[in-house]
Amino acid sequence: MIVAGPMVARELESGTYKLAWTQSVTPARWLLAKLAVPAVAVLAGGSLLSAVYTWTWSAVPHELLPGQLWYHSFDMLGPAPVAGALAGIGLGAVAGLLVRRTTGAMAAVLVGYGLLGFALGRLRPRLIPPWTETTPEMPGLAGDDAWRFERGIITRAGERLAEPDCGIGVAPARCLAEHDADRWYLDYHPASHLWPLEWAEAGILLAVAALAGAAALRLVRRPLP
Repeated sequence: MIVAGPMVARELESGTYKLAWTQSVTPARWLLAKLAVPAVAVLAGGSLLSAVYTWTWSAVPHELLPGQLWYHSFDMLGPAPVAGALAGIGLGAVAGLLVRRTTGAMAAVLVGYGLLGFALGRLRPRLIPPWTETTPEMPGLAGDDAWRFERGIITRAGERLAEPDCGIGVAPARCLAEHDADRWYLDYHPASHLWPLEWAEAGILLAVAALAGAAALRLVRRPLP
């Protein structure tokens, strides 16, 4: 996915794009031709790899794959990784057109894609509404295959406080009393939320890919030296 940026930037840096543009090839068509090969490769290869990984993950008993619960393998399962690679191609094209230097474009797309991945990692638990459990006792964060991602208390006024600072060794009941709370809550996703989360994230990544592609087509129409 990172090849799109250097591929575009290299031609702009060397000036070889001028030859294509003087042979009745429009800038937009030139850019689409440059991105077509990596896009097809990503769709074909990425879909195959994701399908094989998903099948293997589903077929092998999970007790033979310690630490590989569904939310640990999220980035390799289903449509999200393929959509992410397409987003990377779009971001690479934008980086190449803006930076116009091969090394700089590669660095820019790596930083941009890293920031996108970080943001999605933070947003992922809230892409679809989680299930919430409330209990007078402090719930555990481990156990079944549910993704238990946030625990906290609910005050008598109805305010939620995530992971309240109660001090080391303080009993859960005392922690509730110190914050005028009457129960604990646990936000989690059951295993059945895997595919809704996958498609929600894939939708965001495809939107990023589309926006980046539109931005690249707009940028390539600007006058270039």
